[in-house]
Amino acid sequence: MDERPGPPGKRYRLRGLIAVVAAGLVFWALIILLLVKLLG
Repeated sequence: MDERPGPPGKRYRLRGLIAVVAAGLVFWALIILLLVKLLG
């Protein structure tokens, strides 16, 4: 697997970054909800 510099690679990389950020936000949202339920 060789990475070729170009728009497709950047597009996939950007999509992956967005996916990671979205997953992180959902992860933290779930943790906050759990904390609220436990403390509430």
